[in-house]
Amino acid sequence: MKRVGLHTVMPVTTGLLLGIGIGILVADGRWWPVVAIAPLGLGLAAMVRALVPAEDRRRVGAIVGLGFALHVAIAVLLFTGSLALGHGSFIPGDDGEYANVASHFTIYLQGRAEPPWVPPFWAGEAYIFGTWVYLESAIFLLTGPEVLVPIFLNGAFALATALLVFDMTRSLFDRRSAFVALVLTAFYPSLVLWSSLNLKDALALLIIAVCLWALMRFQRRPRWWPLALALAALVPMAGLRQYLFLGLSLLVPVVVALTPRLGFAPRARWTAPAVFASGLLLYASQVGVDLGPQLLETFEGERQAMGIGARTRFVEAPPVLVKEGDTFVVAAPSVAALTPATPPVPSTTGASSTPAPATSAPTTPAIVHVAPNTRIIVVTHLPAAVAPAGAVYVRPGDILVIGPPESTPAPSNQRATLGPVSGEDGVTLMSAERPVNDLAMRSFRYFPVGLPGFRWSSQHPQIDDHSYSYRGSEG
Repeated sequence: MKRVGLHTVMPVTTGLLLGIGIGILVADGRWWPVVAIAPLGLGLAAMVRALVPAEDRRRVGAIVGLGFALHVAIAVLLFTGSLALGHGSFIPGDDGEYANVASHFTIYLQGRAEPPWVPPFWAGEAYIFGTWVYLESAIFLLTGPEVLVPIFLNGAFALATALLVFDMTRSLFDRRSAFVALVLTAFYPSLVLWSSLNLKDALALLIIAVCLWALMRFQRRPRWWPLALALAALVPMAGLRQYLFLGLSLLVPVVVALTPRLGFAPRARWTAPAVFASGLLLYASQVGVDLGPQLLETFEGERQAMGIGARTRFVEAPPVLVKEGDTFVVAAPSVAALTPATPPVPSTTGASSTPAPATSAPTTPAIVHVAPNTRIIVVTHLPAAVAPAGAVYVRPGDILVIGPPESTPAPSNQRATLGPVSGEDGVTLMSAERPVNDLAMRSFRYFPVGLPGFRWSSQHPQIDDHSYSYRGSEG
């Protein structure tokens, strides 16, 4: 009687939880999360079929189905509750940053670069890039910034981890212990909570489980595919948690070397490639083994990006988009950026391409004509050295006109203040009339822009960007 009751309660509870989640989604018009539930459920069902003996599949499938329905319901309730409370559908803060960066990165990939969300600093959030952001960006290319889709994927990751734990426990102990481990892992409160948010922890746990499961398969019977799977799992881990990547990279060759029932020669044949592959991954990931210049470059890039995010570093200002005829008043470096200004009407006679030399601030602002794609460097006194190629020296108070010398400055009430400009770095005036793909750098270090995405991928605006600001220079 007890077993019959349990078999009745579990399907009813699963349906109730799915009904809560799907009902709220349908009422809110969020169709992509609803669509995502089916393939994720089928993927979990395929894992159950592959890892669980036939006599236990029904019970394990019921547990996994209940766990997935619980994740869906909790994720939807947290999402809608956060929206209702005015938190923008996010809870701890990191989940919002991942979604925000992935959303802007998707826009960049589609060729619609929006400075300062361009390389190399990404508005101070470059240090957030990693496996989870890239995965979330790929999802957003398909669905638009619908953050519940990667959250549901997180729930599937957590249950896939539980299934791998079930299989490993069954191999080490017995069937009953395997079911206890499955239930504890699938419904562990903190794991259920954190895998119902837009965080990377569920993926990190799944990769750890995959690596350990593959190493157990290798020790049971040495073959190439489990060793290759364990090594392949290290690649995404390098972009999730560096300390876990380092530990697993050292663990793989040790486990291979300690495989039981191997003679000296076969042990050496398996251990040597494992050591070589782990060392190669460590070298490529630059976690401390590689002392070349690219390691320092990576550290410096992350340091500068984090400095921008913490508002503690002066950096090059993002490019200013201009078109011919735009007129700016050059402000001192400490003046706030690009705010409307109404300066005194200057003399428009004697337009020049460089400011007139002076040893003190001029009483009459100079008119400086520049072409788009010019770097502006603000100086208080005109240096004796020639300005760098593609750059022009200007001084606070100068009138900057975009266009050839015959261009007429705009009226005073149609001018903007150009600033802040940090002196040596300057600011680049980038043509707004050029193709958008020219607004972003392209090299082997950065992703190319212009991926088409899907026609509907930008039809669900959701990421609330109002709390993210960028200032090119602030102490």
